[in-house]
Amino acid sequence: NELIAREGLGRTVVNIGEMQDAVAALATDQALWEAASARCCRYMDREYDPSVAAEPYLRALATL
Repeated sequence: NELIAREGLGRTVVNIGEMQDAVAALATDQALWEAASARCCRYMDREYDPSVAAEPYLRALATL
């Protein structure tokens, strides 16, 4: 929940009613969907780019 809220990746919810509302909003509001989708793509590109994801492993291998 913290990651989703902090990065604006969607709506955080605490119960099933809020979840239904969040899904309905994303399913019916094209602009809302596109904005959340763009933020998700930017997050994934930033955090899981192959060079970023490989860095800790490359550092560890360099010590061998």
